[in-house]
Amino acid sequence: MTDVYRFIEAEKTTFGAALLCQLLNVARSSFYAWAEAARRRRQQADDAPLCPAGSA
Repeated sequence: MTDVYRFIEAEKTTFGAALLCQLLNVARSSFYAWAEAARRRRQQADDAPLCPAGSA
């Protein structure tokens, strides 16, 4: 299912997320939950220290 969500994410500016979800038979709420979780993972990665404490 992740590939479908990635496709929707990539194409949503062209066709709109609602239309793509409808055509691909995906619940919009599921897509938006996936997108939010992906955003949180990126944010956590950005906030993580570059080197572990005590290794410098």
